Formats: sequence, C-alpha cells, structure tokens
Amino acid sequence: MYNEIMKFDMSAVILTMGDRPKALKESINSIRNQEKINVEIIIVWNGLVPDYSVDAEKHVHSSVNIGIPAGRNLGASNTNEKIILFLDDDAQLTSNDLLYKVKQTFNADDSIAIASLRIIDEDGLTARRHVPRLGSKSKAISGEATSFLGGASVARKFAWDQVDGYSGDLFYSMEETDLSWRILNAGWKIFYAADLLVTHPRTEPTRHSEAIYLTFRNRIWIARANLPLILIPIYILTWMGITVARNLNSSKALLAIFKGLFSGLSSSPLTRSPLSWKTVARMSKLGRPPII
Repeated sequence: MYNEIMKFDMSAVILTMGDRPKALKESINSIRNQEKINVEIIIVWNGLVPDYSVDAEKHVHSSVNIGIPAGRNLGASNTNEKIILFLDDDAQLTSNDLLYKVKQTFNADDSIAIASLRIIDEDGLTARRHVPRLGSKSKAISGEATSFLGGASVARKFAWDQVDGYSGDLFYSMEETDLSWRILNAGWKIFYAADLLVTHPRTEPTRHSEAIYLTFRNRIWIARANLPLILIPIYILTWMGITVARNLNSSKALLAIFKGLFSGLSSSPLTRSPLSWKTVARMSKLGRPPII
C-alpha cells in the first residue's frame, strides 16, 4: 500500500544469493541514507526463498540460480521508475548525495542511457579492471565511455527496455560488454562518473577454470552476435592472445580457454544484430574500438 502513497525518484536493484547478510544490510543502509531523493529498493533473491525481514519495498526471487544478467533483468522488470541503480550486495554508496547527483546527471543529458560509478576498495584505490576504458590513467576523469561496471551502475529504464536489457543466456561474465555495444548502437551514451564513488571489497580477478571458460565462451558469443563479420576473428584472436598470456602458468586455465573457444564457436543462443560501422567509428573515437 505504501508504494501507492510514496513517490519514488528511482529504483535500486540488489541481486543476492543470501550469503552476505551483513554486507547486504550495509548496502541497503547506504541507499536509505541518501538525501533529497526517495529510492525504491528491490531485492532479487537468486536461487532462494526471500528473507522478508530484509528492508526493501519489493522482494522478488527465482527458485533456481538464473545468473547475474537474468537476475538483474528480473529486478528491472519489477519497477516502473525511470532510473534504476544496480548495486552489488557487498557494495556501498560513499556519500549521502550520490544518487541526487546521479539524478541531476540524467536530467541534464537525456542521451545518457547508463552511468558507470567509480569503484574504490578499502584503501580508496580503483583497480585497473574497474576503469571502463583502456588503461587506468583515466580513472579519475569523468566522461563518455564504451562500457560500464554492472554492480555499480545506473540505467535509464527507457533505454534499457529499448534494447531488452541484459542477454540472460550469458549467465555470468561479459553481459556488460554485450549490453554496452547494443546501447551504443541504439544511439545512446554511456557516462563514466569518476566523482561518484562506490566502495567494494578488494578482490582478485577470478581465476577458477569455470569462470575462465564462461568468460571466453561468452566473448565469442557476443562477438558473433554483435560485431561486423570482418571484426569477429580479430576480436577473438586478440582476446585469445591476451587470455592465454595471462594464464600461461596454469594448464587447467589453458584447457578452460580452449574449451570456451570450442563451445563459443560451435553454437550460440544470441540473435545476431551487428553494430553499424558508424558505431564502430564512434567507439574507436572514444578510445576503445570493439576489437579489444
């Protein structure tokens, strides 16, 4: 009933598997503490029954683990608000006016589809892999980008719905790149907000073989679905070289890479709709052509 009375300025979707209750509570509190803005919190319980004692306007769930992209899609489908924050269940907003500034950013430029917030660790540092551009030198510089960080991002729902959100079949990894390409191809902007900080515990990039397999398989799937034909082998070979070089000391990882290569080339559930050359040129101008 209170949803009919209270007017919300945006929604916040938090995907959880229920295994970090303390961190989840802190994430929610960082949203509740926002000033000058009312936020509808939607908790997506992925693969378990909801804990309704957790503070949220809406609890939605899947009885089985449907993966990260489909889980966030489920949350987004349960709101009619114009702006949606996606926050990891172990991440926190660092300032009480962050979401008000996000709203101002979207209001000031109606061509922005996604805003990528800047992730910092316990020491205030931003890992290179958390900068949605090549390299790390531009981590403190706001501006247009060609990708975003899914667990610390804000999306315009109209743009999200226009491209049908994440590709749920990806399950884990590369869903942000796939969505970024489709968002840019639809004419929207992705904006990296370097001054809007989100804390997230420092973690090393996942190195277990299943993650490596899924990442490489998904790279091939999104390349086959989104890239002009001539760019597909360039993208695959580039990332084959990078991924092999990163994992030369692990025979298990190398096996997972080639397993992902075979799986990605043998079939794909994604519908092909290639980027225009205009989009490729635009991405290149922004510093990251879709071959790297």
